[in-house]
Amino acid sequence: MACLLLPDHFGWSRVGELVTCTEVKLVNAPEANYLYTNTPRPQGELWIRGPSVTKGYYKNEKATKETFTDDGWYITGDIGTGHAI
Repeated sequence: MACLLLPDHFGWSRVGELVTCTEVKLVNAPEANYLYTNTPRPQGELWIRGPSVTKGYYKNEKATKETFTDDGWYITGDIGTGHAI
């Protein structure tokens, strides 16, 4: 779990508030022109890590190695947009 969404804030464009124990970063996806240096809004692949994020796939070391970095970032495969730099 990386975000919490209160029922009265539900909307199709929202994912909720980031929980304080989770780190999130945008990583360049140059093949799709999603760059964290894009203006007016940075874009990129969403990576997350923290104690509330799983450490891997149950009994699937191959999938874990494909989707987690050595320093614990989960590579979501999702594209995100950040706030203006």
